[in-house]
Amino acid sequence: TNGFWNHIAYYSSHQGFYQLYTKLFEVNDCSKTIVAAFLSMDQPIDPDNYTGNFANAQIWPTTAFLSRYADLNFKYVERVDNVYGLPTKNGSFTGMVGMLERGEIDFVFGPMGYNRFRDGVADYTGYHFTTSSVFYRIKSGFLPKWQALMWPFDNISWIIVIGLIFLTGYTYVLIVYMTTRKTKVSDCLLNTISIFLGEGYRVQVGVVSEYILLISWIGYSLIILTGYGGLLKSCLVSLERQTSVEDLEGIYQSNSHSRIGLWIGGFMHGFYKSSASPALKGIILEKNLVHIETAAEGFSAVHEGKLDILFQNDKDTMLIIDRYKSLYQSQSFDYHYRRFIVRNNSRFMGYINNGLQRYLASGLNHYEREMVRNGLQNIQEKRNPDLYSYKTEVDQLKPLSVNDLQGGFWLLIVGYLVATVCCALEKLYFWAQTKNVLFEFQK
Repeated sequence: TNGFWNHIAYYSSHQGFYQLYTKLFEVNDCSKTIVAAFLSMDQPIDPDNYTGNFANAQIWPTTAFLSRYADLNFKYVERVDNVYGLPTKNGSFTGMVGMLERGEIDFVFGPMGYNRFRDGVADYTGYHFTTSSVFYRIKSGFLPKWQALMWPFDNISWIIVIGLIFLTGYTYVLIVYMTTRKTKVSDCLLNTISIFLGEGYRVQVGVVSEYILLISWIGYSLIILTGYGGLLKSCLVSLERQTSVEDLEGIYQSNSHSRIGLWIGGFMHGFYKSSASPALKGIILEKNLVHIETAAEGFSAVHEGKLDILFQNDKDTMLIIDRYKSLYQSQSFDYHYRRFIVRNNSRFMGYINNGLQRYLASGLNHYEREMVRNGLQNIQEKRNPDLYSYKTEVDQLKPLSVNDLQGGFWLLIVGYLVATVCCALEKLYFWAQTKNVLFEFQK
């Protein structure tokens, strides 16, 4: 690239995490190779408005770690195999876990832990997904395959799984008993539940409550069968998170040549596997990282020649602006020209406009000024739909979480409650028939 990637500027407006991890985030030594770690597109829309922690806080320490210790051997996985999970457009975490087990990589770094949070920005209010990026590595006590199949991914989910399997079997026995036995309460130990549900629930075949319980059991069983099957796929190895400074320092000290699987999803994944791959690999493996406070400062730095490129990604869109050939909207990099990427939303539009206007006032030739004007108009009119239509998708093969299992558990509980209410009403109805209450009331 003829010295093109001399400096890479990485922009973030949230400074708290860099202050916490200054020990790791040291980029003053330009002779040392620095890695530009790609983040998920799911950053908060406007982090300037956040004074405390936000949902993807763990991205920052791992990014600082990557940028400091770039002599690690990175292994990018463009598309994982389907040995441990069905292949997806951007790969799957289960496939990366399989690579861990086979010893192809030592660590996994990628966006994990999807959750939702409320955004309180003045000009943007709504729900959206965000991620936290962490390292995963195999625990020292590696589990063999046959044992791992019986040990779920989450530490407490195995308790829920066992409890749900027990409830499934118990519900099945209860349904069979209630629909086949018509004896007295003292005939069977399982009749103790019938005391609570009501005698009418036990002896009346085909009543509404039995159908409700049967339907809830069938639906619950399907959830358990599919959910537990997905859980088994995701627990082929026992993993532990590496998130603290001490952990990351330990990784570096004990694994100076470790291989790290870098899982890039979403929009950046499209960039990476396009014709831009060599250029982006150069960013990851070869060159330096410089921190920039604001997008406006990035404009100035690129314009003044202090930086060759400003790398910035946004949640929904990405713009590439060329220093010499003005605005360049594309999903691939051009090796021959310096470019930088800026955030594009309402709050940062002023930065974009100011930067472009600064270009117009600079010593560019007529051709370059016209290109800048056209680029500014493209931003304002949003002529390129591809840059504005991307929406983040959650990986469909993420490991089954405790919340997923708890959802099936509470669904069954709701089914039990509804069936119990119906049973109580039926019990009241049968009792009224026995006492001729309804007959007397009708008189």
